[in-house]
Amino acid sequence: MFKQNNNYNQEHELIQQKLDSSGTNIPERQFHQFSQLDSLKDELIDEDLTTYRSYLQSLHDNMVERFHDVIALNIPIWYNNPFEVEADHCEDDVQGELIELQNENDATVRYCRNGRKVQQLTSGNQNLARHT
Repeated sequence: MFKQNNNYNQEHELIQQKLDSSGTNIPERQFHQFSQLDSLKDELIDEDLTTYRSYLQSLHDNMVERFHDVIALNIPIWYNNPFEVEADHCEDDVQGELIELQNENDATVRYCRNGRKVQQLTSGNQNLARHT
């Protein structure tokens, strides 16, 4: 779930960057990001460009407003790396469960064998999963 969120955030940032740069490129008739517009650049009038730029700006503003909570989501470091973080650097209500998980031999062996594939470990531990 958090990996999907991180991927989504990266895609969202890329779209934001494209929208930001298009806002400055459109008035200057630089349409390399929009192949359809590039083929029509000689036929476009300034009013059309202003309308198109306004639409892109409103789209940008709408995305910022709608996805503000997702972008600002704070994922605790222990969720992705429960065996690599010191428990005393975590929230108080998670420390006990994290110490117990780190000291569980079976979980440690599975983590060492599978690397970062610990989603099944933390999702199986209801107390840790509740804090994510």
